[in-house]
Amino acid sequence: MRQEEKRHHAIGERVELESGRPRVLHVTSAWGAGVQTALIEYARQGRGYEHHLVHSLDNEFLIDSELDGVFASRVAAPSGYSSLVRTARREIRQVNPDVLHLHSAVAGGLGRIFLAGGRARPAIVYSPHAYLFERAYLARPVRSGVRACEMLLARRTDLTVGVSPYEVRLAESLGSKARYVPNIVTDAPQEARWLGAEAGNSEGLPQITTIGRLMPQKDPDFFLATIEEARKEGLQARWTWIGTGNEQDVGRLRTAGVEVTGWLSRAKTFEILCRSACYVHTAAWEGSPMSILEAATVGVPIVARSIPAIVSLGMPDRFSTPASLARGVIDVVSGRRIPTPPRVGDQNDQARALRLAYTEAVRQVEIRQTRAKSYGRHVGMDLDESK
Repeated sequence: MRQEEKRHHAIGERVELESGRPRVLHVTSAWGAGVQTALIEYARQGRGYEHHLVHSLDNEFLIDSELDGVFASRVAAPSGYSSLVRTARREIRQVNPDVLHLHSAVAGGLGRIFLAGGRARPAIVYSPHAYLFERAYLARPVRSGVRACEMLLARRTDLTVGVSPYEVRLAESLGSKARYVPNIVTDAPQEARWLGAEAGNSEGLPQITTIGRLMPQKDPDFFLATIEEARKEGLQARWTWIGTGNEQDVGRLRTAGVEVTGWLSRAKTFEILCRSACYVHTAAWEGSPMSILEAATVGVPIVARSIPAIVSLGMPDRFSTPASLARGVIDVVSGRRIPTPPRVGDQNDQARALRLAYTEAVRQVEIRQTRAKSYGRHVGMDLDESK
C-alpha cells in the first residue's frame, strides 16, 4: 500500500504565503546527518526569504534538531525517487518559489532532469554536499561517467553553492557558475566548551571521538587502521564513533574496542565532544563536514585526514596515512601540539553569502528570459514566458 505523504508545519496549518517575500523551496532525499544540519542553518540564516522543504521519508540518519519556525512548510515524500519528484512538482505549483534549491546527488540529479525544464521556471541552485564522482569506491569509468553527467547538468544549473572552496573549484571545472557559502554551527549549547586537560572519561583514559554515518565516505577502514597504528605506538585511549551504519561495519568497530553510540541528541553529542581529548576525521572525500565545524565551535582539537576539501578549509596539516594520523593524535593527547583549526564562519558570513548566491541565481534567470524575448522579437515570435 502506498505510503501517505506527511506534511509538517511550524504552526499547525500551512502558513500564508507572504506577498513580495521571495521564496526558496529546498528539495533533498538525504534528510539526515550533516545535510540536515546544514540545510536547517540555510533556512535560519537565509533571512529575507521564506523557506519551504521537501524531503524523503528515509530517516535512517535523522538527528534531533529543533525545527519549529525554521520552515514555512515541510513535506515528507514517500520513499522512492518518483515520489520525491511528484511531491516536489506539486510543491512547486503550491509555493511558486523564486529559487529551487536542490541538495545532494539524488535530488540534484532528479531535480535538474525533471524539475528544471521550460523557460519559465524558478532559479535552479544545486548544493552537492560532496560530488558523487568523488566517491573513491566507484570504478574509474563510473566516476568519469558521473562527472560527464554533471557537466551536462551544469547547463541546467543557474548556480552551484559549494560548501568549501574546493567544491566551488570543482563546480567551476564542470562549467557551472558557483559561489562559496560556508557551513556554520549555531546550535551548540551555550555552556559547551572543551574541557582541555580535564578531558577524558571515568576510566581515566583520553577519549578520541569521530562523528558520521558508517559508510565508505567516512572510511571506517582508515579509522580502524589509525587505531591500530596508535596502539602500536603505545597510546591507550577510548575510541568513540557517534553515529551508526550497516551491522557489519558496526560489528567490526566494536570488535576493535570502539564504542559505537548510534545517533545521539545534539546535547549529548556536544557533551561527548567537550570531554574528548581530540576529534578525529578519517573521511576519504567530503564537501565540508559539519562534524568538524561542531568540534571546532567548542574548541576541541581536530586531527583530520588530509583531503582536498579539508585542506581548502584552512587545515594544512598533512595526515595522509593512518600512521601519520595516529602520530597526530598522539601529539595532541600528549599535549605536544594543537593542530591548526579550520576556518569557522559565523551567522553573518553565511547569511551574506547565501543572499548573494540566491540573488545571482535569480539574476541568471532574468538574463535567460531577456535573451529569449530578444530572440523571439528577432524571429517574429512571442516568447513571453509569462504566457
